[in-house]
Amino acid sequence: MPKKIGSKDLDPILRFLAHFSKGASLCEITGQLDLSIPKRTLQRRLALLVSKGLITFSKKRYYLDSRPEIASQFPLSPIALSQLERVRKSKLSSSLQYAADWLESYVPNETYYLSSSIRKRLRSLGTLKKKETTQGILSRYMADFLWNISRLEGRTYTLLEIKRLIEWKELAINKSDREAQEIWRYKEALEFLFDPTIECRITPALVLTFHAFLSGFHKQNPSSCGTVRSHPNWILPSFHRILSKAVDISDPLERGFFFLVHLPFLAPFEDANRGVAHFLVNAALLSNNLCPFLAVGIPEDIYIQAFCSVKEFQRIELLREMFVFGYERSCELCGDSKRDLFSLQNLIRKTMTQIVKGGVNKKQAISMILQEAKPLSSEDRGEFLESIENEMASIHEGSIGRFRVTLQEYELWQKIWAGGK
Repeated sequence: MPKKIGSKDLDPILRFLAHFSKGASLCEITGQLDLSIPKRTLQRRLALLVSKGLITFSKKRYYLDSRPEIASQFPLSPIALSQLERVRKSKLSSSLQYAADWLESYVPNETYYLSSSIRKRLRSLGTLKKKETTQGILSRYMADFLWNISRLEGRTYTLLEIKRLIEWKELAINKSDREAQEIWRYKEALEFLFDPTIECRITPALVLTFHAFLSGFHKQNPSSCGTVRSHPNWILPSFHRILSKAVDISDPLERGFFFLVHLPFLAPFEDANRGVAHFLVNAALLSNNLCPFLAVGIPEDIYIQAFCSVKEFQRIELLREMFVFGYERSCELCGDSKRDLFSLQNLIRKTMTQIVKGGVNKKQAISMILQEAKPLSSEDRGEFLESIENEMASIHEGSIGRFRVTLQEYELWQKIWAGGK
């Protein structure tokens, strides 16, 4: 059976490519990246990263996936921008050691990664209404969280495909079963996090439980599921030291960000370290009646490079701005009273009814769809347009009842649509 390729196999390649804004050839990668693996193994890992959408391959060079239209929406301060450039330009260390002294220099409630003004602003934005229950938050925003964390970790499911997966267990076409299983494990971990009967106090048991959820049941090494790595021998004491300091941090936003900085840096687990950190961030926030961190709007390339900046240089500026940016937009999403669980589905259904029942041709339909999409947020607009496209491609005699359309109306519309009138 082929060896399973995990994040610990892929992360060194991603960190390496973060240094090459103009991409790197296979020759450059094999010559400079010390992985001690056969060339064909490296090629398989590169192919997997391409298939996941984490990197692109063009003109014989591999690039860390970067979309300028997204990155331009992510404003960076000069100091964070300098960290981004430093990550891209510096030589990758062949062996990165955990900086235990850096961890020890952090004194809870005296050292702050998030300034007082940042914490005050985010707390004001993120405080939930008293009537908002954890189950209500879960039902409204589960798909948003799963989609954002999935795309940041290189999965290819769209928001609509994730909604269909978690609501109807419908697998996406041309997507791997493994990807669906990984998303489902995150769903189960979210349900655990939001369970009102469970007290999510920060303890080693809670952290191990999150890893057990995310790591799954099909690993080649089942004993590593929910288990801290035993080697090197400083991993376990550093893990407990991180938890000890985190428990002493009184501010939930600072505590959450502290986890985001130190847990992926230490990498106490064989895989899913960033995923576990995300859940610990949300455990800190939700237990203090704050909006969850849904990682809304964070570009994939910035996400990878922000963690690289911490791991390689122990600099948090880029990661901090990524966190603040993503949390502000998470608060906007959670605080939008106009956003309702069923409103978008109702709009899709209404638009389809108008198109079919009104005998609308293709040109008229495009104009109508774009007009309906205008008032929507960018996220809802994308889902609306994708949903309409899918509905138009799949509508048939057996499904027209959903749109309150008669068979006669449908057949008449089909003739108009096919004729392009």
